[in-house]
Amino acid sequence: MSQHRSHRRVTHIRTAVFFLAMTMAFASVSLAQSQMDGSRDKTAIEIDQVTDVSAGDVYKMFRFSPALVRVPVGKTLRFLNSRGQHTVVSIKKMWPDGVPKANLANIRAADIRFNRPGLYGFTCKVHGRYGMVMLVAVGDQWPNRDAAMKGVPGGRAGERMRQLLAELGETN
Repeated sequence: MSQHRSHRRVTHIRTAVFFLAMTMAFASVSLAQSQMDGSRDKTAIEIDQVTDVSAGDVYKMFRFSPALVRVPVGKTLRFLNSRGQHTVVSIKKMWPDGVPKANLANIRAADIRFNRPGLYGFTCKVHGRYGMVMLVAVGDQWPNRDAAMKGVPGGRAGERMRQLLAELGETN
């Protein structure tokens, strides 16, 4: 066999091995994702992260949907689309003491179960300055209510959070 043909054959084998390895890697990731999805709470409330550049209102351009959620203790929320520029991060002063903080990024979907009553404030690290915040009210009584009210951030994020707190007060 000539050196040229031998080199081409080795190249073809390497290419085939590369594609086989990639196919196997993709299949294992897909399998892991489907197994993970299978163990998720089927009753979780889905929270989307929306980018709508055609929106006329800055608060609608970048937003969580829904932005205000009331749930019983033990309920799970599924945060979708924490990819690219979108993140899901706890607002530190709007979070019950002793509860692990949220910090989601670069993930298609993630579940958070709320096992303690209270008010939970979320923001997007990148779009919070445009008012991309969310409020979760867990249970009927919120031990951290006063601290959460004092912990509202400044700027558009704070303005939007005050709107959500007012909406919550109207439904209380």
